[in-house]
Amino acid sequence: MRDLFIQKLLKKMSDDSSVILLTADLGFGAFSCFEKFRDKQYFNVGVSEQLMASMAAGFSHEGFNVFIYSIGVFPTLRCLEQIRNDISYHDCQVTIVASGAGFSYGSLGMTHHCIQDIGYMSSIPNINIFTPANDFEMENILENKCGIKYIRLDKSQLKLSPSPKKSGSHFQCYFFNEKYNKEEKTLILSHGSIGEITKPILNDKYKVDFYTIPLIKETKELISLCKPYQKILTIEEHSVINGFFSFISSMLNRNKVFKEIDFIALEHEHSSLVGDQNFLRKELKLNETLLLSKIRK
Repeated sequence: MRDLFIQKLLKKMSDDSSVILLTADLGFGAFSCFEKFRDKQYFNVGVSEQLMASMAAGFSHEGFNVFIYSIGVFPTLRCLEQIRNDISYHDCQVTIVASGAGFSYGSLGMTHHCIQDIGYMSSIPNINIFTPANDFEMENILENKCGIKYIRLDKSQLKLSPSPKKSGSHFQCYFFNEKYNKEEKTLILSHGSIGEITKPILNDKYKVDFYTIPLIKETKELISLCKPYQKILTIEEHSVINGFFSFISSMLNRNKVFKEIDFIALEHEHSSLVGDQNFLRKELKLNETLLLSKIRK
């Protein structure tokens, strides 16, 4: 997804001189294609994420369309005050991009685990939080004109194609079991590529439908999707506290949609485990085994 982001942003910058990219001491290999824009539309601020966020707000105030980019939690947690006071408070046209959602950089340890960021970013007003599951969703997100965007890029992808007939403006359907009525089924909702763990059960033996929700935002469309089902199961590569499960639970409760809801998420604790994304998913039980224990045939 990072490669697609770079490709699409490069075209935007070539077509529109008001598009600016800021990065913080990163991207020397992947961003070599932006060198021709250096000091005009492309700025590397060094190890200064707070400065990067404030610069983005200033550029936006002058009418520029600004993207800021770094890995893991560095473009968010390290400069949260500047995002809140400079970007959000002034409702600036800024897209914050974190490459490495979840355990994408798990081999670099706890400092690079991007697994609580939805919580603190969603506590700030005016920020639209996106986690694309694959390139298809990534492309749609880049074209979404919704103000401040926070995009969480994952190293892995959900290797499925959505069904246009069953998808909506705020969700994508990757499996719909025609054999059963919705009232008999579990609605599986995933945020990000972790939905890949559902693939073994996406057949008519299981009473499930599977959708991804790329944008964490309450909509009538999403509430209507949830209403008919017997049970809802959320999946995320994020802490169970203040993440996707918390969002879905709160949305349904506020709208008086009362039904059984369960989750697959991380315990609200730090992990000292080091390994690649697949290893950490397995060790921390974001896997098919846990999924099978939570659904009905």
